[in-house]
Amino acid sequence: MRTMATRLEDVVVWQKAHQYVLAAYCMSRTFARSDTYGLLSQFRHAAVSLAANIAEGFKKRSKADKVRFYNIAQCSMKRFNCHILTEVLSAVLVLIVILPLTAMGTESDEELAKATQNPVAALISLPIQNNWDFRIGPADAMRYTLNVQPVIPFSLTSDYNLITRTIVPYIYAETPVKGGDNESGLGDIVQSFFFSPKTLVGGWIVGAGPVFLYPTAGNDAFGSKKWGAGPTVVLLKQQSGFTYGLLFNHIWSFAGDDERANVSATFVQPFLSYTTKTYTTFGVNTESTYDWENSQWTVPLNATVTQLLKLGGQPLTLQLGYRYYAEAPDGGPDWGLRFAVTLLFPK
Repeated sequence: MRTMATRLEDVVVWQKAHQYVLAAYCMSRTFARSDTYGLLSQFRHAAVSLAANIAEGFKKRSKADKVRFYNIAQCSMKRFNCHILTEVLSAVLVLIVILPLTAMGTESDEELAKATQNPVAALISLPIQNNWDFRIGPADAMRYTLNVQPVIPFSLTSDYNLITRTIVPYIYAETPVKGGDNESGLGDIVQSFFFSPKTLVGGWIVGAGPVFLYPTAGNDAFGSKKWGAGPTVVLLKQQSGFTYGLLFNHIWSFAGDDERANVSATFVQPFLSYTTKTYTTFGVNTESTYDWENSQWTVPLNATVTQLLKLGGQPLTLQLGYRYYAEAPDGGPDWGLRFAVTLLFPK
């Protein structure tokens, strides 16, 4: 049985609102310095108002007063979300219109732009990918996944490279049912090893090797509690600004918690992108997974725009994306957003 909180600091919704305030102040540091339309102060005020009105309502004695302040807090939350959307749309404008004007223009930069679209390029990179999925479960919950994905190539011989790709997820998930608890924590790590020829094979870039699943999740909801392994393959071609190909893997569990379901999952990612002369890349792909244990597809369709640029001499890419779930388990998400920053370290 749940007990009524007697201190504001113990109220979960206020704790989350306080986190919103801290996030708002950190996020707003990236806003334009000119702040022409006062978005900076409005953005911060909406976040502060959310927490403040929850606190005010908590202290009120009458139910009517509590409801009034909690309704104001809900309005502040809607304002906060509106300002986030404004910033996202502004970022899209910057990616498509402004940043290409300052993009690089040498032959080496063109090769770097191509390498960013190649999963097995001999390029050290650090993608930091933020994913938001929406309308999950009866409560229309949100799920946030931060994927840190270092890619490290090694030259094995004069003919072959080894490229390691590691995905380390951190997850924050709102409860999908009313009255439940929000959860956060590390997910299971997936690591791929691609052995790739340094020259084209019949005009195609290829790579293949093993993929491993590590049961690193601290929360049962975010992991399988299983060790897994299987094959992974990537095949792609790049010509006339286009990159197209397919990434595939399949993971079977072979050890772990006997009380948890076995893992047998196929991941299929066909992709197509086009890079302009100003190094703006427009891409579409799916990141589809088939769960053989439950006979269930999850099929998000992604559309992205990516810009290559340099900040203080550091090459990087910025990416914005939208996804629609063509297929998902019951209670799964309907749609999502992505924002990624990838630091590049060319030789």
